[in-house]
Amino acid sequence: MNRVFETLERLPTSKECKFLPPVADYERDFVSRSTADSGLPYFEFVGDLNKSESDVREYRLIRLPNGLTAFVIHDSLESKACASLDVNVGSLADPPAFQGLAHFCEHLLFMGTTKYPKENDYNAYLSANGGYSNAYTDLEDTCYYFEVTYDALEGALDRFSQFFIDPLFTEDCTDREVRAVDSEHKKNIQSDMWRQYQIEKELSSPDHPFSMFATGNQATLSGAATELGVDLRGKLLEFHAKYYSADIMKLVVVGRDSLDQLTEWTVSKFTPILSKGMTKPLFKGHPLTEREMGKFIRVKSIRQQRTLDMTFALPDVKPFRQSKPTRYLGSLVGHEGKGSILSYVKRRGWATSIVAGRSPTSAEGFDMFKVTVSLTELGLEKYEDVIRVVFAFMQLLQSKRPQKWFQDELQRVSEIEYKFLEKSESVNLASNLANTMQNRYLEPQWVLSDGMLLNEFDEELVEWVQGFLVPDNFRIVLAARELDVDFDLTEKYYGVSYRVDDIPDALMQELRGELRFDELSLPEPNLFIPDNLEVKGQKTLADPTAEPTLLRLAEGLELWFKQDDRFFLPRGEVRINIENPRAYESPLSSIFSQLFVLVLKDSLSEITYDAQVAGLWFDIHESVDGFNISVDGFNDKLPQLLRILLTTIKNYKVDDTQFEVYSREVRKKLDNARHAEPYNH
Repeated sequence: MNRVFETLERLPTSKECKFLPPVADYERDFVSRSTADSGLPYFEFVGDLNKSESDVREYRLIRLPNGLTAFVIHDSLESKACASLDVNVGSLADPPAFQGLAHFCEHLLFMGTTKYPKENDYNAYLSANGGYSNAYTDLEDTCYYFEVTYDALEGALDRFSQFFIDPLFTEDCTDREVRAVDSEHKKNIQSDMWRQYQIEKELSSPDHPFSMFATGNQATLSGAATELGVDLRGKLLEFHAKYYSADIMKLVVVGRDSLDQLTEWTVSKFTPILSKGMTKPLFKGHPLTEREMGKFIRVKSIRQQRTLDMTFALPDVKPFRQSKPTRYLGSLVGHEGKGSILSYVKRRGWATSIVAGRSPTSAEGFDMFKVTVSLTELGLEKYEDVIRVVFAFMQLLQSKRPQKWFQDELQRVSEIEYKFLEKSESVNLASNLANTMQNRYLEPQWVLSDGMLLNEFDEELVEWVQGFLVPDNFRIVLAARELDVDFDLTEKYYGVSYRVDDIPDALMQELRGELRFDELSLPEPNLFIPDNLEVKGQKTLADPTAEPTLLRLAEGLELWFKQDDRFFLPRGEVRINIENPRAYESPLSSIFSQLFVLVLKDSLSEITYDAQVAGLWFDIHESVDGFNISVDGFNDKLPQLLRILLTTIKNYKVDDTQFEVYSREVRKKLDNARHAEPYNH
């Protein structure tokens, strides 16, 4: 059957959704410029980019005459340079007859260009200059990036740009790259993450392209071409010609060269990319319709893991970047402190972790909200009770109305973290920023801060989004290796055994009725959010101190201190090594050490969760010498967290439920090692 997916002829407007903001304006505050050397035209954004105060890089946002938007970034301290180009088309655009074609295009694009016809010229150049390249294909993006030594950037950019100007898609490479795609798929066959993702896709609406197989393999590419009697390379050329337009490309270039020089290279090398208009397809409908909701899906996993996924269909929430309603809801549903869902289920030995929020498997036009609970063996038996607890908390949220004070806390934390943002690797900055720029509702002045800052609270919008988190708008996926059911279905590409039933009527009736659990409550105000962000000491011209100072030396104790006289940030770090010669004296002792750390972390999770939200982090892990404790974050409340950790460790007594749960977790970890990919051993 030849499947055809309906597309939208225009973007949604505020008539369809009153909360929808206007599309970002990339004309206002852009002024006409010419490059310093060759006088080539471009447009530069002259507004405030709202850069972090701690960011030492220099930024310039430009738009090329062909519609391509680019960030050029000067970093005088980097020994490496990099670039990333994101094309706003991905696997959703695959022709139904050739599933995986977007991914195949990603592979074959790098196999030579008219200017550099030698197949391996690009990678050979990067390798000779201490660099590498990579790429990935997502639902609505294909992102290409590379890294190279700073003095080889121009040559790398020249080769890189040609892939989007005049690629050869050499016929000789077609079969080999099909095999490469097929090999990549086979590598993922034993991965429970990929297996469950494909189940979710297969059980989505057949009228939406989300339901297709995104990776592709030999059967869906060369096999399909042979069956239909067509040339696969010809189909690839059609795909590239149709979608690869400068108007849907975002570029980021990071280098040690000046902004003027980076601009010169960017404009001269990437302006020749053809402009074909806004070629990104926007599809009608949602992958999860009424037909897909109310389903109970059980999946047999490869590894020893037990996960309960509850997925809710949402409209597209990416336009609401100012208030990010799903971050607010995810922070409450996924809270781990007193009164939370996780606190309730952990006390009963049903679960070990929870994650809640907007699903990463979303794209323009649709979103999903997902609650994922990692179950214990007992929790697998009690999964319906876990679902009841989740919905009881949802009802609690709806009864209390949106809490502005909680959003204010999230906003305050985001402002502090952004103000003192730690420097990221250039290649990560480039690829993430290129992808972020694709949000058509994101104004240019907020691109740099979009991943972190919250700028407003919209109570009505939160209530509207929260209204989709109801029993009639969700489905369940329960995955475990030991599920004792009749798996009557087998997924085509990964061979996953699964079963689909309706959610039991009795459970649905309970979820629609009033659910009340007295232990559940909204979180208390976070006392770990720092108030004092001052830094002691003053910057001087003197060189930073090279070594720490020994403050105390006594039997069984060494205390060292090092003042931050280089960066002068309001952050501190504490490292404590507790020696225990018996920690690794035998295989059994090492297992006991691992178990001790797991139950200790579990005991600390509820009382330290607020600290982690507020930018304070701790870790406890076993080593051959004993145990290592580390704490870092903003100075102001760091001593409070350290005191809690040390007091808990000193007075700790093992709880029977914890011991039972985490002894099974250790056994599960050891068993799963047999199924790990070879490079993980």
